Amino acid sequence: MPTGRHNGQLVILNLDGSPIAHSTNSSISVNQNLIPTTTKDSSNWAESIRGERSLTITVEGLTDYSASFGADELADMIFSAQSANFSWSTNTSGDTDYTGTVNLESLELTEPNNEAGGYSGTLQATGTPVKGTES
Repeated sequence: MPTGRHNGQLVILNLDGSPIAHSTNSSISVNQNLIPTTTKDSSNWAESIRGERSLTITVEGLTDYSASFGADELADMIFSAQSANFSWSTNTSGDTDYTGTVNLESLELTEPNNEAGGYSGTLQATGTPVKGTES
């Protein structure tokens, strides 16, 4: 049964089947470029057609270098030019899920004095992602 309103901690970002360790926040953004097609015949109203689409995932978390899939493995995606399969869902039957392949665009590691170390990263979908329903 679908979750309905829920606590955000239910949504998990998985890369290659593993949840990203110690994530504290993740978001997904689906965008579509609009190509202007306004002409003198448009009666002063903007017109457009749909252009390319993109999907971006951002993730933040706490650094744990001993974790099974954390900041180290994210960095490896750039250093070894790897893509990863992703899923972003509650893992609850009937809920919406997003799946596809991503490349890591950027990763920032922060290690402030007397505070927990953290990471933040941006992943870009490559190819066509899928918006589906969790089975």
